[in-house]
Amino acid sequence: MILAEQFDNLGIAVGPDEVNELLAQSLASNPTFQNDAGVFDKAKLQEYVANIKATSPQAYQQWLDYEASVSKGAREAAYMNMIKAEWEQR
Repeated sequence: MILAEQFDNLGIAVGPDEVNELLAQSLASNPTFQNDAGVFDKAKLQEYVANIKATSPQAYQQWLDYEASVSKGAREAAYMNMIKAEWEQR
């Protein structure tokens, strides 16, 4: 809760493009999201999310929770990097 307040006060936000990039990085080795060449395929991820959204509210909620966790982790990393940079300047 304190971190969320600090994020807001400092304007630390993670946009959808950054979240999508982080998701691609974390899911790149998962065969479910790879094309025939073994490379991450954004379309396969989008298809997966659309499928669980249509068929399983519970799985879709888990996905949304995962996205939120990735976003929170990115904001925490940005905050810690700011603190580290400030500390190193002293």
